[in-house]
Amino acid sequence: MKKIVFNILVILLGISLFSCTPTPGPVTNEKVDEIIELIDQLPTKITLEDEEALNNIESLYSVLETSEKELVTNYDEFEKKKEEFNVLKEQAELQNRINLLIDLIDKLPTIDKLSVNDKNDILDALDKYNQLQKDSQELVTNYDKLEQLKLQLDALSQAETVYNLIEALPSVDKVTLDDSEQISKVRDDYNKLNSSIQMYVTNIDKLTELEEKIERILDAIESANKVIELINTLPAVEDLTYDDKSTVTNVRFKYNLLSAIAKSYVSNLDVLEAVESRMKELEAIERYKAKALEMDEIISSLPSVDELTIEDRKTLNEVKETYDALLDEEKAFVTKLELLNALLEKMEEIINVTPYEVYVNLNGGFIDGLNETPEVEQKFEITINNYSANIWSEYTTSAFIYKTSLMKEADSYTSFFKVGFSYDSNKGKHVVDQIVQVGTALATELRTSEYYILVHSDYSVGYQDIKTIQEGYILDIDKALPNESSSTLGALVKVFKETEISTYSLTFAGYNTLPAPYKPGYIFVGWYLNSSFTSEEVTLVSESVTVYAKWTVDKGEVTTATILNCVTDVAASDTSDILIEENEDATFTWTSSNNKLYNISNGVGTVSKVYQTHKNQTVTITVDIKYKNGSTETRSKDIVVAPVLFNNIKSTPVATYFYTGAISGYKKYNERYQQNQTLFSETTKEALDIIYYSFIVPKSDGTVSFQDTSYIAEASELKAHDVRIVGVVNGVGSDTCKAFMTIAADASLRTKFVNNLMDLVEKYNLDGLDIDWEAVSETLKPHAQNLNLLVKELREEMNRRQDEGGTPYLLTMAVPASSYGTASDRFDFVTLDKYLDYINIMSYDLNNGSKTTHLSPLYTSTKDNGYGFSAVYGLQRISSLGFSKNKLIIGCAGYGKAYKLTGSGASTSYPALGVSGTLTQIYGIDGSFASGTVYGSAINTLLATGKYVKYTEKTLTGQIVGSYLYNSADKIFITYDSKEAVMAKYEYAASMDGVGIMCWAYTEDTSDTVIDAIYEAMNK
Repeated sequence: MKKIVFNILVILLGISLFSCTPTPGPVTNEKVDEIIELIDQLPTKITLEDEEALNNIESLYSVLETSEKELVTNYDEFEKKKEEFNVLKEQAELQNRINLLIDLIDKLPTIDKLSVNDKNDILDALDKYNQLQKDSQELVTNYDKLEQLKLQLDALSQAETVYNLIEALPSVDKVTLDDSEQISKVRDDYNKLNSSIQMYVTNIDKLTELEEKIERILDAIESANKVIELINTLPAVEDLTYDDKSTVTNVRFKYNLLSAIAKSYVSNLDVLEAVESRMKELEAIERYKAKALEMDEIISSLPSVDELTIEDRKTLNEVKETYDALLDEEKAFVTKLELLNALLEKMEEIINVTPYEVYVNLNGGFIDGLNETPEVEQKFEITINNYSANIWSEYTTSAFIYKTSLMKEADSYTSFFKVGFSYDSNKGKHVVDQIVQVGTALATELRTSEYYILVHSDYSVGYQDIKTIQEGYILDIDKALPNESSSTLGALVKVFKETEISTYSLTFAGYNTLPAPYKPGYIFVGWYLNSSFTSEEVTLVSESVTVYAKWTVDKGEVTTATILNCVTDVAASDTSDILIEENEDATFTWTSSNNKLYNISNGVGTVSKVYQTHKNQTVTITVDIKYKNGSTETRSKDIVVAPVLFNNIKSTPVATYFYTGAISGYKKYNERYQQNQTLFSETTKEALDIIYYSFIVPKSDGTVSFQDTSYIAEASELKAHDVRIVGVVNGVGSDTCKAFMTIAADASLRTKFVNNLMDLVEKYNLDGLDIDWEAVSETLKPHAQNLNLLVKELREEMNRRQDEGGTPYLLTMAVPASSYGTASDRFDFVTLDKYLDYINIMSYDLNNGSKTTHLSPLYTSTKDNGYGFSAVYGLQRISSLGFSKNKLIIGCAGYGKAYKLTGSGASTSYPALGVSGTLTQIYGIDGSFASGTVYGSAINTLLATGKYVKYTEKTLTGQIVGSYLYNSADKIFITYDSKEAVMAKYEYAASMDGVGIMCWAYTEDTSDTVIDAIYEAMNK
């Protein structure tokens, strides 16, 4: 029954639910369930590591609705665990604070290392300690250290006060004398501190440095005051005389000795500078007077007006040129000008009535009514046996004559020097008409002569002589040359040089215009004073002189159609093409594809030696034609510019080494360079034959490079003055000597080295090489046999790279002027003579480093107790060892060496010579160095001080040995090549045909003393 009633109730309830608004079913919430689950997952014992989980639950719970929060049935359990966590966290944070404080105290210094800079750190630690509860303070295990430091706070405060006072002082570089009182006061405050407190003032060094600086300032002021007093004792500018020069120089010297601080306290420096400025004027006046006095003496040495003859004309003209070259300021002091003018007037009268001869060299031309007189000079003679035979069996012992028709076509004679000659019926002699260099094969197409003299370099007796033969030389052969080969010809061949230009004599009186000569096939250009046509053109003569005719090829009547005939097909160093610029048809504008090499200017085409190489070069010449009817046309042709052809080197060659390592000093001290920034004077351009550009640096692998190429272009400009530029291969230092030793001993390295050197020569358009392999020790010295191979291969490569028709490359070497420097194990001079053009004798640096001796003597001194070497010794020794004397060049020094005497006992006639001393720098003199080296300008400066006396030692027969300066007050000795010494060297060299003179180094001779003296000696 109950069951029935229950079912009925259920049915009724269902109907009710069905028929009424629906009511919610049982509550389900995923967020609540998630939180409950997360709380249940919390550990029984909570830790700090549960912070993230607790924060996550708290975050999820915070976003629930209130009704939802009530469903989280275990939240009270979460709150307990949260409270447990907060307690743990608070305990951890407290411990962390304690740990940080302990760490902070640990980092504080100990008592003995405490400074005022630590005060704030101590106070910070105390503050952090006081913020802790008492029970927490007990956990600070190192509080005892903090308590001890706390007791020092008062001392630190006292020290800090002084520390801050020191910091407030200016820095050492800015302190002045005005700060001295404050510095003294701070020192007093410091001294009042207990020594146990002073230790905390850690910047006390600054105070000490400031006090020392003040002391230095006081010392500087004292020193400055002494100089101020010296300046005040100088004469007034208006009262100054040249006699005061040493006094002024001494005051400047004393000023220069002052420190920078002391100089700043010299309040009257402007007075010294004004006096110095006036002294420079007085020095200039003295120089003007000295020049004027020299001029007066020269004029006084002339004959009187009544005694003057035409023979005095050259001397008188030279005197007039000397006078004209004076500065106006110098002329103002010449007192004999009236006499000079009277002599010049008298000479004009003499000229107008005195006949004189003018010698005209017509260069193949003619003047009607005159007969030519060829000039002939015998050069040498040689006996030749072999005629068209035995060339490979006797080439080391003989020269050969070969008849061209008897030559085998396959033979080339490449390794022989070949002189082609043919019989000239007009002269009745054999004339040289072809030269074929070593390295060039005598191919069939080159065999244009009837005969050839063939000589190999291994035939030392005849090679050097035969190699001097040039086209146009005459061969006088005392035997008829047969038409069959012979080994016993026995022909005596005399070699003559006939001047290419015939000489005529014309008699004139007074002033006359030179006649114009004629020459079939040529156009006369003009008369010149030298055969290289580098002088001014001469049209008017009034005294005996030799003039040379210059010609250009007459290309016929050039028409517009043949206008390009104006240009020579093969242009040489002396080519001068007249380029027509207008005719009746058109105007012509000429251009060159290489205007530096073949230059077109003012209607003339010329070749520049500066840009010529030792090979043929091609240049395109273009002419733009503008016809007078308005139409235009352009034509062009390629021409060959032949290899550079220099004039023959003078019988007394002049050379100089151009050392780039000293160029900064030359530019700084040379007066001419300071005025116009030119490295080479006109004197230099006229005097020089060779300039040695230093250095090319070799490496042991055979590679080479220039040390500095900055000045090659400027040096190369000297080629326009017939100066050859030669690269110097450095073998001076240990590294480069090692490189030479390694390379010379290895055939493959030699080949590489030789080719690399010649590549460098061609790259920079040099005219040769100088081998400067010196011995820096017994283990680093030239090896004669290997050096022979190197020089031989270098000469052969030079010959291979030299085109015909030009001047061959120069190959030279620098060799010491001493017995040990020229030992036979180092140099085989007999073999070297075959391949070298010159040897430069390094007759400098011959002084003894610990004794006052000559740096670069001409003759061996008997007074300086030196090594006994000299320029004469070097020349005689090297020539005695087998090298041709006429290929030797003696050396000059462009610098000096200064000694400080440490001994005594010198010769009375030559004071301070041969005395113990040490090389020294002369302080206060620009251009003087610690090595003892003294540049040329510095020597002049020292002479000008008046403190130095100049001495020149001479032999018993009156020949100059060398010069030196001596300052007895300061005991300074300076050995150098004076003007007189250089001129004596030149005169010695000139006394032997072919012997030359050179200098190390142009860039150290900042006064140009050496080159100017050589020039003067040349023109004496």
